[in-house]
Amino acid sequence: MIRWRRPASVIGGTALAIVLVFAASGALRADSGEVSTEPVDGAVLTVAPSAVVLTFAQHPEAAESHVVVRDGAGRSVTTTEELSVAGRTVVRPVVISDAGDYTAAYHVRFDDGGQASGTVRFSVGTGVPPRGAEAAAERMGQAAATHQHGVDPVGATLLVVDGAVVLVVVLLLLLRPRRRAAGSPGSLPGQ
Repeated sequence: MIRWRRPASVIGGTALAIVLVFAASGALRADSGEVSTEPVDGAVLTVAPSAVVLTFAQHPEAAESHVVVRDGAGRSVTTTEELSVAGRTVVRPVVISDAGDYTAAYHVRFDDGGQASGTVRFSVGTGVPPRGAEAAAERMGQAAATHQHGVDPVGATLLVVDGAVVLVVVLLLLLRPRRRAAGSPGSLPGQ
């Protein structure tokens, strides 16, 4: 019975450490949402912006972040320039030449693994707040549905295999027979 206290405490400690790591990583990702936008959501602009600027609480990854700006008819007004990320700010250049309502949809992945998505609606040259939010959100949702980040099946499989190997090695180390010192009861002569 005494022999099993140490392995049981090691296994319990390992399980507790794993739970704490996952709990901490979830807490770190909780505060990664949008802090400010330019133009602000619902803005009524007289002059078209040259870019949509999003600022977040965390640092976005440029390669994993996407911003699309569309007019009321669903046509993209983003330029061919790449999305730029500087610190916690994402900038999407746009070319807006007509008056109307515009919607910027974003999906941003952060360096801590968290992510944020949403929309910002604004009007240019109309003198009234943007309308038709439901129809625009539906169009943007359809566009966003074709752009998803999922779990890499090869990476996930390797992660599971790695975890199983580590578990087997730990169990083998814990359950291996103990060497007996020479001259102890039960030891064979010459050992």
